[in-house]
Amino acid sequence: MDLRMVDGMRQRSRKRLLWAVNAVLAAAVSLAAAVMIWPLDEAAPSASWEEPAAITRTAGTQIEPMSKYAAIHRRDLRKPLFDVVPTTSAKTRSLPPLKVRLTGTAVEEGFSLAMFHTASGELKMVGVGESIEGAEVISITDRSVTLRYGERPVTLTIEKGRAKR
Repeated sequence: MDLRMVDGMRQRSRKRLLWAVNAVLAAAVSLAAAVMIWPLDEAAPSASWEEPAAITRTAGTQIEPMSKYAAIHRRDLRKPLFDVVPTTSAKTRSLPPLKVRLTGTAVEEGFSLAMFHTASGELKMVGVGESIEGAEVISITDRSVTLRYGERPVTLTIEKGRAKR
């Protein structure tokens, strides 16, 4: 026999031996894990899916039947735990009507003003971002002003000396 042929047979037999040792070690690890997960003193589950009436443990406590927990199993776990009750904030409550009248606007590039008459008869001039009678000025054009009153936008227009909503 050739020396190379003998080395090839030795190498194949070593590989077979290593595969066998690995298989035995894998089986031992699997068995040890199964024993740790599944204690040997408890009864193995039956192959049928029937629910036992009650299993008595050695300490004298009883395991409840699964039918007792049916309501929990049917519960949709993705829905909120409680119903959200909408609350009305100060902004969403019905606000009194806005008592201002738009009397004029001054629009220039980068700078705009709006003139309002209030319910008390005062003449006020405000710019974008400022507020009048609880309403914030959002935008000013040559014939109208958009205000945010509460959470809703309100547009006032100049119309022959009178404002229209």
